[in-house]
Amino acid sequence: ALGGRRGGEPMEPPLPGEEEEEVTNVVPEKAAMLLEPLPMSFAHLEKAVKLYAAHGGVEDGQPLSIDALPVVEEPVAPVAKGDALSSNPSVAAGGAATTSSGGLSADAEVVDAAAAVYAIPELGELGRVFRSCAPVELTESETEYVVKCVKHILDGHVVLQFDVTNTIAEQQLVDVSMKVENSEPELYDEILSIKCDKLVYGVQGSCFVVLARNPEAPISHASFNCELEFRVVEVDPDTGDIEGDEDGFEENYPVETLDLNTADYMAKVSLGDFRRAWETTPNDCDVEEKFALQQFKKLEDAVENVIEFLGMQPCDGSDKVQHAKKGAPHPLYLSGKFVGNVPVLVRAMLQLDSSQMILRICVRSQDEAVSRMVADCIR
Repeated sequence: ALGGRRGGEPMEPPLPGEEEEEVTNVVPEKAAMLLEPLPMSFAHLEKAVKLYAAHGGVEDGQPLSIDALPVVEEPVAPVAKGDALSSNPSVAAGGAATTSSGGLSADAEVVDAAAAVYAIPELGELGRVFRSCAPVELTESETEYVVKCVKHILDGHVVLQFDVTNTIAEQQLVDVSMKVENSEPELYDEILSIKCDKLVYGVQGSCFVVLARNPEAPISHASFNCELEFRVVEVDPDTGDIEGDEDGFEENYPVETLDLNTADYMAKVSLGDFRRAWETTPNDCDVEEKFALQQFKKLEDAVENVIEFLGMQPCDGSDKVQHAKKGAPHPLYLSGKFVGNVPVLVRAMLQLDSSQMILRICVRSQDEAVSRMVADCIR
């Protein structure tokens, strides 16, 4: 938990450039139409179009539009395990190589993290993957069975891809599946489990669990107790030939608990010029809150962890804290897209007031339920 909710009217930070003198430029109407900014860079647009074509988008007979393109997220630096709020940085469902400055390189190869989902007919029928999260390690790397999970987010489902590696040369694993126990049965319902037929020594294989999400329930944190189930068949480590009973024996292997958070449904993307996006988005669905972040005593720590917990993209360099004056408030601007392709903007102000970190936040989207779910990430 970040901290308790506090009363009082939240104070919005000024928009980027708001303190600067405004200069009025008269632009002809036709020229203004041509100068309408893209909501993404050309590099991101190229990757999105390639992913769109790769998954049959050009064959569905529908006109190509920005909203129809898959999300390509901003590159994210790995977060060290054990950070206060998150050890699960997000990656794009259509990731790609980055430049030395952290941006997406124009000639980077598209790496589709959801390729394994589309390769299985039963999963491909669920629709397009909105985004894929970075792999979460559910075991230590030195254990006999190494397990990690990729959470694939779709509009109405979540596909859990469990990647398993058998590190015991004398064993072959058969009919490998993952049993999950869900802490939020009103939100998620397991509808499908797909086994990995065989796992030989040193070769990674995958099994899948599909969760149907209740669209009437607000998205919130859920945890899953996970246990690997399989049969062990003994083999000759040199030849791989089966030794003894071909049916082997049944085995269960508990792994770490898997968390599914609201931030997993948020794509870390820029929506273009923040000030323009904020001013052109109606404020009817705004949600404003004020929180006391009890565990943070430094602005840098609070800013970093709020960004990670919301799973959004910082804008206009607002993730960098400038120490102009002790106790001065720090504005934070964030953008992203929530599942369903809903653009979301956040204006926040963090301030260390009498040894207490105060967060004032305003979430703006065109869906009040989405704004509320995002604000409730701070709990």
